[in-house]
Amino acid sequence: MNEQKKLSIIILHYNADHFLFTTLASLVDFSGKLPRLKADIRPVEIIVVDNNSPTAVKKRLARYFRERGGQRLVWQGKRGWQIDGYQLVIKYLALKKNRGFAAGNNVGVRIARGEAVLFLNPDTVVPAKTLWTAWHYLKTHPQVGAVTPRLELANGHLDEACHRGFPTPWRAFCHFSGLERLFPHSRWFAGYHLGWLLPNKRPHRIEVASGAFLLVRRQAGEAIGWWDEDYFFYGEDIEFCYQLYHHHWSVVFLPQVKIIHYRGVASGLKKHSRKLVRTSLAERIRVARASVAAMRIFYSKHYRERYPRWLGWLMTVAWWLLEKYRVWRVEQG
Repeated sequence: MNEQKKLSIIILHYNADHFLFTTLASLVDFSGKLPRLKADIRPVEIIVVDNNSPTAVKKRLARYFRERGGQRLVWQGKRGWQIDGYQLVIKYLALKKNRGFAAGNNVGVRIARGEAVLFLNPDTVVPAKTLWTAWHYLKTHPQVGAVTPRLELANGHLDEACHRGFPTPWRAFCHFSGLERLFPHSRWFAGYHLGWLLPNKRPHRIEVASGAFLLVRRQAGEAIGWWDEDYFFYGEDIEFCYQLYHHHWSVVFLPQVKIIHYRGVASGLKKHSRKLVRTSLAERIRVARASVAAMRIFYSKHYRERYPRWLGWLMTVAWWLLEKYRVWRVEQG
């Protein structure tokens, strides 16, 4: 197990059983002689970290792989599942409590052996071309710390979280007030999602990518200490990319390739995924509050000393109102 891998894929799973198997099927074709992963990416490992989901998935995973891998799949205890001849290792780790996105992914990082690490949500479908293109771009551009493709929702619309700028107070105001939608390609008003860059069909630098698919060079991840565990859910990817930027690593968006992202499956907050999963009311309220807490944390870490005190007070009131509104929406169903 000390063998260096070219790629480690960490899938942090919580309450998304059906989608997890769809994600795995898009990565590996166990019915054929070779996995979907191209030869120049292997050897590769897939690490599934379960964040104390309501239903355990270990036995279902074992059955899933055995049904598709036949006798080639061997369970090796803590070493995970070894698929002979595929240059592929599957590992499964079960956490005793939900530690959140950042801490859960850091658990996976600690045992990852890849030259690069792909953080991947369990509610995604990843075409083989997308993974290979992202891997090849990272491999051939040594100044790039992380890459991400276009993320599309199930309805074909862009998941805007995959193409963002750092959330300064002005950018946040333009976004939440609706000014960004009135001027979607303006450098002045559309900084929250870097709207003037969206029509660009060539790879280009962005400030913030989504943690749903983030392929990171190990050297870059180690330089920033990986994920900041002050964040529980939401905001971690913004902090991650902010640290990459300040450590002189660039984040690149690859618009020529895409994945499908059934966004919001773990939280149950998004309209397009609310009916796809069963999430308790208490859990949805917790996530709604965490989404606003992430804003407070990021502002406190990076903007509080750069802006006047009165703006901080104004932001505090705005966050309080936003949290009340989001919790109310959850309670109303």
